Amino acid sequence: MTDAAAPARPRVPVTAFDGHATSLIERPAAGVASPGVLVFVPAMGVRASFYEPFACALAAAGITTLVPDLRGIGESSVRASRSSDFGFRELVELDLPAAVAATRARHPAGPLLMGGHSLGGIVATLATAVVTPRAEGLALIASGASYDRALGIRKRVGFRASVAVMRALSALVGHFPGARVGFGGREARRLVREWARLQIAERTDFAGSTIDYPTRLAEARTPALSLGFEDDAWWPPRYAERLVELAGGPAELQRLTPAELGVDGPIGHFGWAKRVVEPLAERIARWVAALDGIATR
Repeated sequence: MTDAAAPARPRVPVTAFDGHATSLIERPAAGVASPGVLVFVPAMGVRASFYEPFACALAAAGITTLVPDLRGIGESSVRASRSSDFGFRELVELDLPAAVAATRARHPAGPLLMGGHSLGGIVATLATAVVTPRAEGLALIASGASYDRALGIRKRVGFRASVAVMRALSALVGHFPGARVGFGGREARRLVREWARLQIAERTDFAGSTIDYPTRLAEARTPALSLGFEDDAWWPPRYAERLVELAGGPAELQRLTPAELGVDGPIGHFGWAKRVVEPLAERIARWVAALDGIATR
């Protein structure tokens, strides 16, 4: 069993290159030697603390795990507002490299792994194009890209209408009030806009960035494991496939049923983080153990 009920440990402080401060939940591997060190990025609007049971399960499976609070969420030093706007460039090119540097300072041994849930999986994938040292693997949960193209016509119309409402609310309020409308948290206008462009048109020309992400990702060729759930309506198969294609390396996709994970009832887009952390951690640990063979295929 994992130590999910243990008292919260002191967090690891981290400061990005523009002065933004946040912190990381840290769960060191149970053994002396860890086969991997994973930086796992939360979903939109979700605090790092939500993933503590998962981090505990990964640590018990031998994977040292650190989870940052995203800019604007949890222990982040900023909040999205009309005067405080940010987007993918800040998350990918400033915050994740700082999180990786702090992680490597504390855990210099073992392969560096990136990962994330939903939006966090996109951020982690893009970060493999910029972080130093190079990430050696991607562990994604319920994450994907080009959501619009993965939908049928009816659902596509509904998705685009929802995006239009999100953008209108963001412009009116000065930020997207996700907690009030039931999607995400208090999100920056630019992040919402760039997320929508990526999901509809697969555009990665983020404001203020000079990085050619498709080219960099193709050069990095990062191996990826993508896990998702059959009953997750937010995770159509093509959505998952497209993100690992962007990652550019050999990939394994698993679309899991509750029965395969040993539980009854639905799992959904968020329920996994409370109900099936141990079987997911075990799958990730097995994949990490085989990474050397995967990377040479």
